[in-house]
Amino acid sequence: MENVLLLWLIGFIVGIVGGAFSLGGSTIVTPSLNILGYSMPVAIGTNLMHIFGRSLSATLKHRQFGHLDWKVAGLLALGTIPGMEGAAQLVRYLAQSGAVEITIRWIQLTVLSVLSAVIIWETVTNRSDKQVSWRGFLARLPIPPYFNSPTSKFHTASVWGFILLGFLTGFMAGIMGGGGGFIRVPAMIYLLGMPTKVAVGTDLVEVVLTAGYGTLTYGCKGFVDMPTALVLLLGGAIGARLGAWATFYAPSKQLRGLLGLLLVAAALSVALKQFGIGGKILPLAILLTTSLGITGFVLSLLWKGVRSVKVSSQNQILQASQDARL
Repeated sequence: MENVLLLWLIGFIVGIVGGAFSLGGSTIVTPSLNILGYSMPVAIGTNLMHIFGRSLSATLKHRQFGHLDWKVAGLLALGTIPGMEGAAQLVRYLAQSGAVEITIRWIQLTVLSVLSAVIIWETVTNRSDKQVSWRGFLARLPIPPYFNSPTSKFHTASVWGFILLGFLTGFMAGIMGGGGGFIRVPAMIYLLGMPTKVAVGTDLVEVVLTAGYGTLTYGCKGFVDMPTALVLLLGGAIGARLGAWATFYAPSKQLRGLLGLLLVAAALSVALKQFGIGGKILPLAILLTTSLGITGFVLSLLWKGVRSVKVSSQNQILQASQDARL
């Protein structure tokens, strides 16, 4: 296995991004492994194994902050497994027919472009602070049974909208080689109307489930490179907890803007690879440079947040001491 240090760095970066946004596997790792020479099925399967281990770490951290909605996670899970299995069967068929590389790259490029356009448009136009008519329409489907969730601020939300979303995002996760966060987090924010931080934390539960099952089904088909996945995981487990911790201090709008920027970089890298522009270097450089910039920004938010809490605590202790003297 070559490029051990580079693979560890990719894992760490994706750990930060994954912990903060609940994505990065399909947007960074799968394209990166494909650019480095791994076949598309092996890039997908290997990334799923790495994501499974990394997401366990980030999920535990989000749980501490109360960013998990277990009701929503359970409903989404009912559609996730069938969607993932359907995607794995399709990838095997495409691999046997010799059309897997070009087909999946076109799917990646289309999905990433659409998602990045929607998120950036809403962020730039400040519509993220307004309630538009279509936002949350899946949760409002007039099909019983219904449920309530104080964590996500749902009242009489349709169960079927969540199961449908779980199936669709599970299928896309299996096609693109990730935990599904690249499409599920934006879908939970826009189609279900969930708060950004709760969407990120809740999705990590789905990522663990999706990636765990994906690792099993892809491994049985011979599409997992175990040593590569372990190197990625060594970096990813550390980064994931740091990224999850940073969301406690980051404003939701800021997180959405960074998410849109990352998706643009991923779409551009996939397009360059698809059209054979820049060889391995340019697509990988664009993806990693953007990811490094976002990683640095997320870590700076974490540093400032921790220092702010520390200073506030010291001031409170000092004030209490002065009051005691009086």
